[in-house]
This record gives sequence, structure tokens and C-alpha cells, in this order.
Amino acid sequence: VNLMLDILALAYQADTTRVSSFMFSYEKSGRSYKEIDIRDAHHSVSHHNDEAKNLDCLSKINALHMELFSRFLQRLATIREGEASLLDNCLFLYGSGISDGNKHNHDDLPILLAGGGGRSMPGNRHIVVEGK
Repeated sequence: VNLMLDILALAYQADTTRVSSFMFSYEKSGRSYKEIDIRDAHHSVSHHNDEAKNLDCLSKINALHMELFSRFLQRLATIREGEASLLDNCLFLYGSGISDGNKHNHDDLPILLAGGGGRSMPGNRHIVVEGK
């Protein structure tokens, strides 16, 4: 993942693209995360049945994904582009297609926007959208 994100950062830096899509993990993946001591499949622990062990594993996987995304954003923040950083001039959407894998719930999806969007997006905000 880090190698792919480094290539993506280079593509943005070289201005060979301004649009990309990257999936950290296939939602039905049988992949385990041995690097963070998770031997069970990601998909299996997402069906957590409110069991503490599964919720802990899922939390660790989600934290790893956020750390990888954070590293990518930090790299973009160090790349100068005119009077701003590359991160200031881009906008990235990070999210999930499901909020609770145990229930296959698609409500209240965790979504994050990062970057300045060419200074069009004020930062440091948490927005809760009410209603549907």
C-alpha cells in the first residue's frame, strides 16, 4: 500500500493526473493482517457479532488504514506547489461503503475529506448531516 501511495503521490506531483481511485482493501477480502498480529480474515472480523476480540481486530485494521492514509497526506503536505502544498491544492475522499459489517448497515457512513481543494474547502470542521 505504501508503495502504491508513493506512486500516486508522484503522479500528482508530476501533474500526470488529478483524479485517482485507490482501494485499501477489498471488502470481501480473506486477507489477514499478520503485520499487526491479526490472523483472521478482514471480512470475518467485520462480521463481529459484537464480540470484543473481533471488534478489537477490526479497530486495529481500521487504524492501520488510517495511518497509511495519513502518511500519504503528510507526504503531499511536504510537496510545494506554487505558494501552497500539493495537499492544499487537492481534495481526497476517504470512506467506506458500509458502516457496520455485522449488520450490512449503509447508514451513517464514515467519510473523510482531506486537502484544501485549491483553497476552496475550509478545513478543521466536523460536519454531521442530519436526516436522510
